[in-house]
Amino acid sequence: MENNGTLKAVRFISLPLVSGWKPLIAALVILHGFGCASSKGPADFPEETHSERSFLKKTADFVTPRKKSPSLLPYQKDLRQARYQYNLQNYDLAEFYLKKTLLQVGDEPSALKLLAWTYFFQKRYDKALLAFERNHTIHPREPSFLIGMGWCYLSLNNHQQALKTFSKAEKFSDRIYDLHKGKAIIHLKQKNPEKALPSLKKIYSPYEVESILTFWQSHEDLKADAALPVLPTQSGDPSLFTLPVEHPRYRSILWPLNRHEDEALEKAWRYFRKKLYRRSLKAFQDLPEPLFHSLDAQNGMAWSYLKLKKIVKAEQVFKSLSRRHPNFIGIVKGMQESKNIKMKKGAFAEYYLDLGKARIAEKKFEDLVDEYPDWAYPYTQLGMLELKNGNLEEANEYFQESLELEPGNQEGLKGLEELEKIKAPKLYAANQARKAGDHKEAASLYFHYIEGQQIQERLTEPQASAYSGLGWSQYEKGQYALAIEKFKQARRHKKYQADAIKGLGFSYSRLKKYREAAYYLEIAHRIFPEEEQVSHRLDWVILKSWRTPKAQRYFEKELQTNPLRPSLYMGLGWVNFQQDKPDLAVEYFLKSISLDPDSAVSEEFSEFLRSQRFGWQVYNRLGWAYYHQKDFEKSSEMFKVSIRERPDQSEANKGMGYNLYQTKQYETAIEYLKKALAINQKPNPVVETVSDDMGPFKKQTTVRSKLAKAYFHTGDHAQAIRYYQKALAHTPGLPDAYDGLGWVYLQLHRLTESRAAFTQAIRLDPLNRLSHKGLREVKQSLATQNIRIKQSDFSENSMSHPPA
Repeated sequence: MENNGTLKAVRFISLPLVSGWKPLIAALVILHGFGCASSKGPADFPEETHSERSFLKKTADFVTPRKKSPSLLPYQKDLRQARYQYNLQNYDLAEFYLKKTLLQVGDEPSALKLLAWTYFFQKRYDKALLAFERNHTIHPREPSFLIGMGWCYLSLNNHQQALKTFSKAEKFSDRIYDLHKGKAIIHLKQKNPEKALPSLKKIYSPYEVESILTFWQSHEDLKADAALPVLPTQSGDPSLFTLPVEHPRYRSILWPLNRHEDEALEKAWRYFRKKLYRRSLKAFQDLPEPLFHSLDAQNGMAWSYLKLKKIVKAEQVFKSLSRRHPNFIGIVKGMQESKNIKMKKGAFAEYYLDLGKARIAEKKFEDLVDEYPDWAYPYTQLGMLELKNGNLEEANEYFQESLELEPGNQEGLKGLEELEKIKAPKLYAANQARKAGDHKEAASLYFHYIEGQQIQERLTEPQASAYSGLGWSQYEKGQYALAIEKFKQARRHKKYQADAIKGLGFSYSRLKKYREAAYYLEIAHRIFPEEEQVSHRLDWVILKSWRTPKAQRYFEKELQTNPLRPSLYMGLGWVNFQQDKPDLAVEYFLKSISLDPDSAVSEEFSEFLRSQRFGWQVYNRLGWAYYHQKDFEKSSEMFKVSIRERPDQSEANKGMGYNLYQTKQYETAIEYLKKALAINQKPNPVVETVSDDMGPFKKQTTVRSKLAKAYFHTGDHAQAIRYYQKALAHTPGLPDAYDGLGWVYLQLHRLTESRAAFTQAIRLDPLNRLSHKGLREVKQSLATQNIRIKQSDFSENSMSHPPA
């Protein structure tokens, strides 16, 4: 029965057999194969015709059959997903899957290694250091973990410890690139290029050494602090891991992926660096498996093609790599370089166009199409030429082809807008109004455009566009029933079927017709799997329309492939609540909130919290979830509700105090923090994330240390010292208290006490960069003080012994 229902769900899809529709075709055929949740579709679907059955049979050719993969254990699936997300540079997701892997197999070596580098590339150098230390303990003779530790110390400006760690790693292997690079960088940062030279010469050619020294000097001239970051803030920015001389290889970024130094690979890159591109290409092509398919080798091969002006082959390799490593700087720059080369050729055609020689320009653009058939640019230019000549149908074909090659390219979309402006000015005006957010004006213009059209059995593309636009305008105005009528009309045209399906799902959802909404949104989710609005809306309507056991199976299955989708946890929370499992329900709710606090703001969820005996506790956890996401306004709202429920509890008052401190309302923060202490003399500490120029790091604070800091900001230094000392009395060895005392004493110019406090803070927490900064300021103040004393002594001696 479900398969029949599914067949109805896709029976009206009649798309042209072109590459741009393959994802939609594949999604619908997959839906057909697996069945839909509803036993039958909404009544508004007419019966499937013979031609549509024939079409569905043809589309099966476009779906690549999946190869049967070997059976993997759950932890192996998580580890594979972690590697995939790491390669995409989605480090937060990689961390999630790696931790999930380690929960199942606590000593999985690949997960332990990758987790350390994941922390490093998140710029969480403190956690990365601990992770590398753990790996080093397990594998004491493996130099890569020591090198990772060295780079963490370097990132934290602990240069002496970094040098010691690099030297220790050098005993196991002296051929590792990033080892010598790290040592050289430290000496350069210490303004000692002579000491850097031996390490630089081990890994760079004489020309490259000179280039690095020149770059470093120019950087120091431009920036007084020479604070070149370890990692790039954006792809392409200079950093210690992406020095200009390392273009286009960027070995440091690849370091975690390289298992060993391979001589054949190094030889290929040596040819490339010497500009012997034919030799480098052959050397990359001759590499053995699996080295040939590595990112390093493929990147080198693509760049060799590029330097030999074999643009099409270079782009093929770059595009293949970008599916696995879309943000790798070598690939990003390679694609840009390829585009620049093609644009230089395109400039010749534009030159003739500017001279008014349209026929010659047209021929040049046609030559570009022949040379680069997958490049959208010449198609858009030919479309503009046809548009200028009044050949509207030909122009439309060129613009459509350019969008087929590069969906969303602005030139193609602009061309279609210009075409629409000529062919259907009223429709163009309606679309512009909708883009501007004037849905009332847009709806009026769409309506009058449709009214002025002749009624035809077959819907034209402009008419379908108008129905779709009117549907979305009415949806935005809250006229959901009217919107449904327009989406049903729009879906009669193949180009607007997918968009209409989504619109129908959204509109039925707003009308609380959840069964119909689920039917359409299931299809929409397969067509638009990356759209969060679609997936979140689908989860909600499934919760509202499906039987509880079936909904639970759906949520649990989806979690296997989408473990960070908040709406799935919210759905499981409601399912467990309906099954009289309130404690488990709350855990799911809190997981959803930790991923996205806004998932908890629905009216139904708020009512649920008010009706339960544990509501105030959940509000506290909500408050801290918002706090750690730095949404202090919503966090305060949650704690206020909790205080209304239970005024005599410490946690909510503590939360209010922390929020007020963050919003610089120090006097009021002091009141709440004191009240929290009056209720509970031993409140739990809070681990906070602090950010500076080098990235985020975590530190532990307590109510007393936060209270002391609030007094410090009000200028009451005596009370600040008093509460910091109380914090140490209740929590001996608290680094935050010693750090705070250091800043108070520094403000009072009690430099000896300040230095002692900062030194103790660093001893207890060597990764707290604020304490290192404070100690540097103290040392600078002491040095300035000593200079003044010496100058004063010199002046006195000069006065007592005047020159002869």
